Parts: sequence; structure tokens; C-alpha cells
Amino acid sequence: MVKIRLKRVGKKKAPFYHIVVADSRRARDGRIIEQIGTFDPMTDPSTVVMNMERVESWIKNGAKPTDTVKKLIDDAKGVKTEKAPKAEKAEKAEKEEKAEKAPKAKKAEKAEEVAEEPAAEEAEEVVEEEPAEETEAKK
Repeated sequence: MVKIRLKRVGKKKAPFYHIVVADSRRARDGRIIEQIGTFDPMTDPSTVVMNMERVESWIKNGAKPTDTVKKLIDDAKGVKTEKAPKAEKAEKAEKEEKAEKAPKAKKAEKAEEVAEEPAAEEAEEVVEEEPAEETEAKK
């Protein structure tokens, strides 16, 4: 099967990719059929240069873009895409964690308030008792 995917060509800690058409059985950085663009994630915003005519031609001929390349193609066209399933799962997990932490945090706050209230009451009692002792000592 022919895929449109990224081929890494950058240095260590400085990624740079060629957008290539390659046989899916080949290594990520192995032999390619055609280079159809570049992707530089180190710039802000990321730079994508793509020959859209060749991309459309390869897709018509049956080449399947990877998820990342599909997102890059859609961004180049100006089409908003849905998030990948993995990203959706990660967001759901984060929301669930926050939902679990919220009740625990509320319980902890309530426990602190309850702990502070008896201490405040004891302090008031001590203040009330001191004047009584002083009056006895004066007699």
C-alpha cells in the first residue's frame, strides 16, 4: 500500500520533515517514491510547503495519508478537522480526573473548615475564662 507520510531529515533536537509518498512496507526514513513537500515544526507557527496538485493526484491514485499528514493537508487547504481519537480519549481522561479531584478538594476544604471552627470556639472559651481568674486573684 502506498502512503503519504513524514520522513525525518532534521538534526538531533531539531526536527525537519519531508512529506513523501512511500510504500508502507519501507522504513520511515527509507526509500521513497516522490517528495511532495516539507514540514518544519520548529518555526512559530509551523511551516508547511506542499505541492497540492501532486497530493491530490496521489490521493486519487489510492495513496493513503497518515493522520499527521492528513491534518497538515487539511490545514494547508484551510479545512478544520476533528481531533484524532487518541486526543479525544486523552481529553476525556483529563476531564474525569478533574471531576474526581473536585469533590475531594471540596471535602478537604470542608474538613479544614470544620477543624478550624472547634479551635475558634476553644479560643473564645479561653478568653472568657481568663478575666474570671484575674478577678479571683485580685480578691
